[in-house]
Amino acid sequence: MNIFITGGTSGIGLALARFYAAEGHRVGVCGRNTARIDRSDEVNKLLLAYQLDVCDKGALTAAVEVFCADKGLDMMIVAAGYYRNGVTEEVDFEQTSQMLKVNIAGALNAMEVARETMKASGGHLVVIASVAGLLHYPCASVYAKCKRALIQIADAYRRSLADYQITVTTLVPGYIDTPRLREIYRNNLSKCPFCMPLNRAVETMTKAIAQRKEQVVFPPRMRLSIAFLSLLPTCLLSAFMHRKTLWSIPK
Repeated sequence: MNIFITGGTSGIGLALARFYAAEGHRVGVCGRNTARIDRSDEVNKLLLAYQLDVCDKGALTAAVEVFCADKGLDMMIVAAGYYRNGVTEEVDFEQTSQMLKVNIAGALNAMEVARETMKASGGHLVVIASVAGLLHYPCASVYAKCKRALIQIADAYRRSLADYQITVTTLVPGYIDTPRLREIYRNNLSKCPFCMPLNRAVETMTKAIAQRKEQVVFPPRMRLSIAFLSLLPTCLLSAFMHRKTLWSIPK
């Protein structure tokens, strides 16, 4: 398969890229800093890297066209994201704007490029969201609101593209043990309930993709927790999430 991954230079995106490259697929990745990819690693050497910002649709379109050439695009994985916790830290206008641009506009750019590229022959669009977007309450962070919007947008694409043989899978992970998560929580992952090792997360995601599932929330215990919290009245949910956020602030 020909697979292109936005945000594929680090974290979950890179882990998925490495998995598919090791399986023998042709994989292209993009990110704002391709130097983050360790080229001394034999699997990483197989990745075709394109340095760009997903908010620049023209640059993303050009990169996908070069990657595909006459080979077509079998799968687009939308993994690029930007996180700042506006509840536990001061977030300025530029950081808020970046969350909106990358998590919504950038994701839309990737989904549109995939739609245009796959419209003639079909394909698979995979969107990585977050369990942060599953709970609806007034004081949710900008990041959570962005991910909630992304889940809804992916659902709209799924319904719209079904007749064109384009499958849409939405992956909704909880805490995944990545370098970025460890940076945010200063290596104290005890503040991250049900945190899943990255290799297990990749197994879960690639299995869901292979089965062409519509939406997968994981890990299972996080899925059950979210289902329970969704039953709470808004006032209780807001109070609980606020206390949880204060508890999770790295000391």
